[in-house]
Amino acid sequence: MNAKEPIRVDLSYPRMGDSPDTIIVELEDVRAADALIITYDFARDGWRIGMDQTRHADDDGGHNIETVAENQEVAFIPAWNVTD
Repeated sequence: MNAKEPIRVDLSYPRMGDSPDTIIVELEDVRAADALIITYDFARDGWRIGMDQTRHADDDGGHNIETVAENQEVAFIPAWNVTD
């Protein structure tokens, strides 16, 4: 298997001015997946992973998905992976 180059995204000083403060990761493939919304939570000192909460809305007999709540936290990863 050939190693593929990763995509690197740097959030440079996200609390300053017009600097971006959010990374949205989406999958484009035959397999469906909700997007990940990644931000840095300075109050808790770690990465916050969010996703839109969705549900199936089959009102018209189709397979529609509707957003119930935007950017709900699904994971929090501390800034440092330090063990004693």
